[in-house]
Amino acid sequence: MSLFLEFHLIQNFAPSNLNRDDTGAPKDALFGGHRRARVSSQCFKRAMRLAVGTHELLPAEHRACGPSEFATFC
Repeated sequence: MSLFLEFHLIQNFAPSNLNRDDTGAPKDALFGGHRRARVSSQCFKRAMRLAVGTHELLPAEHRACGPSEFATFC
């Protein structure tokens, strides 16, 4: 049996442009009556992959890899 755990969080970020749309404008949304920066799930996933690799939180054989790394496996 495996355990699946999923978190849904609202986080505060420093004023920066974490994510842009196809026109280059920062993504935003109204939340709580205020306009807030919107960050895509891909942005969070990339940040997690980089943090796991940088801090060696998982052994290399258990980490995900991107398309740019596929050539090393062939």
